Amino acid sequence: MGTLRLRRLAVTLAVGLLAAACSQPIEIIGQGDVVSESGARDCSFEDHQTGAPNCTDNVITGAYDETYRAEARPGWHFHRWASYCTEATDNTCSFDISADVVAQAFGQSVPPLVAVFRPDVVTGFDSLFIGHSFFVPFADGMAIHAPDAGFTDHTQSVVFSGVRRERPRRCGTTRRSGRRSRGSSRAVTSNCSA
Repeated sequence: MGTLRLRRLAVTLAVGLLAAACSQPIEIIGQGDVVSESGARDCSFEDHQTGAPNCTDNVITGAYDETYRAEARPGWHFHRWASYCTEATDNTCSFDISADVVAQAFGQSVPPLVAVFRPDVVTGFDSLFIGHSFFVPFADGMAIHAPDAGFTDHTQSVVFSGVRRERPRRCGTTRRSGRRSRGSSRAVTSNCSA
């Protein structure tokens, strides 16, 4: 009879803990590991690839006081955190959440902590195209051709001027332009199309 009561007590405690638990999956983009300061929430690249529960579930019970560190594999570097710690200036991401708040999310899965790693080779550039409006078709074409050339992380901004003495403007912006005649001005929308 004593053993049966202990089993029931253990099941009751386990259910009670899980009732006050939520999960925060850990995702890895690229090749690297997410290591926890406590050592209890590590998610290695191999674990992530196989869908191990320490990555897909990452069950949180009680207060959530943890610091994660992203560690790149050889030939890769840590690029950024996504969804949390997006303003981080290094490879760490910390959580300090009270048990009350964790309990409010019981049974739920919150958005994952995502570590983004990039290969050490160049996969894209942040480009700024400045020039006359006749240059716009070339600049627009770069966004199409860059991924075809293997530059998957290409980003760009285009700024142009279409009239002599007119100051440059950003594509996709609306501004006031034109000479005033009889006190009026006209709105010009620049969409950078040829």
